[in-house]
Amino acid sequence: MFLENFFEDSMLLFSNAIAIENGETKISYLEVEKTANQLAHFLKAKKIGPEEKVAILLPRCEQVPVMMLGVLKAGAAFIPLDPEIPAERLNYIMKDSNAKLLITSDELHASSRSQLNNYQIFNIDKQLKELENYTDTKPVEISRSVNNLCYIIYTSGTSGNPKGVLLEHRNVVNYIRAARSIYPIKQTDRALQGFSVSFDASVEEIWVPFSAGATLVIGTFDIMRSGDRLASILNKLKITFLSCAPTLLSMVKEDIPGLKILIFGGEVCSKEIAARWCKPGRLVFNTYGPTEAAVIATYKVLSPDEEVTIGRQLPGYDVLLVNNKLEVVTNGDEGEILIGGESIARGYLNREDLTAQKFIKTNKFKGVDVRYYRTGDLAKYSENGEIIFLGRTDAQVKVLGFRVELS
Repeated sequence: MFLENFFEDSMLLFSNAIAIENGETKISYLEVEKTANQLAHFLKAKKIGPEEKVAILLPRCEQVPVMMLGVLKAGAAFIPLDPEIPAERLNYIMKDSNAKLLITSDELHASSRSQLNNYQIFNIDKQLKELENYTDTKPVEISRSVNNLCYIIYTSGTSGNPKGVLLEHRNVVNYIRAARSIYPIKQTDRALQGFSVSFDASVEEIWVPFSAGATLVIGTFDIMRSGDRLASILNKLKITFLSCAPTLLSMVKEDIPGLKILIFGGEVCSKEIAARWCKPGRLVFNTYGPTEAAVIATYKVLSPDEEVTIGRQLPGYDVLLVNNKLEVVTNGDEGEILIGGESIARGYLNREDLTAQKFIKTNKFKGVDVRYYRTGDLAKYSENGEIIFLGRTDAQVKVLGFRVELS
């Protein structure tokens, strides 16, 4: 199975349901499907297919998920970029990834970035109409594999340059299936897409709702920077599914009564925030996981009177705590979090040295060779076997979910 198949399955069941909403703009599953198919045929005509990369640099708008879907349907991988990315970082990513195409808009193309003229551009403001020249039926790609690249997320790097994390379809599909087993999202739900798409929590926001046939509501800059007005805005938008950093809701005074599923991730959740947002009829999750393990690896359903932990491993994941000799620790001892399973990324783009250092293969735990990712995060077990997050083994900190090297 490929990531885009989740959307396609929902489209077959709920073709007329609203897939994406941005203000007054509402696009059905069928309409998204047709545009994405046309983009896929356009890309295939340019010989862009499996293992090729397409960067997406767009404002927060309804076209972002459509473009992602079209890239996947062509068999290629997308690189989601934040619209506020500095020009220097953008150019580094374009060169490092050898992206064959940059999908952008008038606004972002004009503001930069003269250097972008070195790359092949698809400007949605000027060229979207061109897609009407292509068929809107699903393209056929016979040379694909679930081991093909799905997307690349660039995270901070100790060298000063970002490093590209390579996620394959099988990695992300395993995560979506696990997420659907714990989040009771339904077709009638309305999910906010509020994270920057350059942060892998956006994968959860976009593809979990799409897998259920739910409506994705675009969190524009005005919405996400509304401060204490956020609760009233989300109430008006009738948001029922929200994934966010705890910091976002720490500034919000009102409740969001219609919220049924609330997922905290990206940074440490305090007991005060957990107690405040746990309400009858609402499931509140605390989650943990690095980009290298496809979004999250552990979860806990929070309650107001319990300790806040990162819980237990997600179905299909293998999470261990080990000492510096790679021996499993128990009884409340501290250890580094190791994550194994189908969702572990291929590695880092053009960084074989770092890939070998952080992604290890060992038979110490299962008797057979299993590949694990060394997170660099410290934790210990609570008395009931849940995992308590303790911090980093290095000088890296997180700010609003983004990794920052103190150096």
